[in-house]
Amino acid sequence: MENGEKKLSPERAEACALFDVVSRRVQSRYVRETERIGMKPGFRNIIRCLAEGYEGATQQMLVRRTRLSAPTVSVSLGRMERDGLVRRVTSDEDQRSVCVYLTEKGWAMERERRRIVDEMEAEFSACLTDGEIQQLSAIMEKVWRQMFGRR
Repeated sequence: MENGEKKLSPERAEACALFDVVSRRVQSRYVRETERIGMKPGFRNIIRCLAEGYEGATQQMLVRRTRLSAPTVSVSLGRMERDGLVRRVTSDEDQRSVCVYLTEKGWAMERERRRIVDEMEAEFSACLTDGEIQQLSAIMEKVWRQMFGRR
């Protein structure tokens, strides 16, 4: 191998390939299922962020929390507002800031997204024992730290 890289053992290569296939298929299904309920690609992270404790966030806060680009958040919020999923309200504390809130329609979409996630998680974990879930969680934490640092 070039540059002194070590070749993966067949077992490690197989495990990495399987992880790749499973993660891609899960992501693809999640995207397909959420698109079926009308959730466009840029909407998923914003709706989830607002629903999971950041309702009333500013656009800049949403950029930081979702790690989407500022233009993507701006365009998505405009479309979401047009579709009746969010409303933007001028902040009482700072008239220059606009806070974003989910509408009832936005909350309904979040409940549907959450239902999809819950069903997928139940299906995914149905074949695993509690001990295997704990092992998998520990392994995934270890991989996360290796790849991305602290969580």
